[in-house]
Amino acid sequence: MFQQQMKKYQLERQVITENDYNEKVIEYKPYRVITMAIAPNNRNQYSGNDTLTDCVDYIGVTRDKQVQKGDRISGFEVEYVELNRLYSIVHMKEINNNGRL
Repeated sequence: MFQQQMKKYQLERQVITENDYNEKVIEYKPYRVITMAIAPNNRNQYSGNDTLTDCVDYIGVTRDKQVQKGDRISGFEVEYVELNRLYSIVHMKEINNNGRL
């Protein structure tokens, strides 16, 4: 059912390191490539200060059971994951929202 929409995406995991000032810094390193179908879930428009932007939540479907909250998938940040028997349902938000869908 989802096989035609499945594409390969880069999964990135958080790595906590320390900088020169002994501060903890979160970096994202490539973890592996996963196969996923991503589609917009809902769309809200915000207007203010003469700007009009869209806030879009995305949902992804994958067979990969190792996706976790806080991971990044090709420009999206994972908010939470629902594990089901066949597929994992991944709820994501856009990292750099430029107001375009």
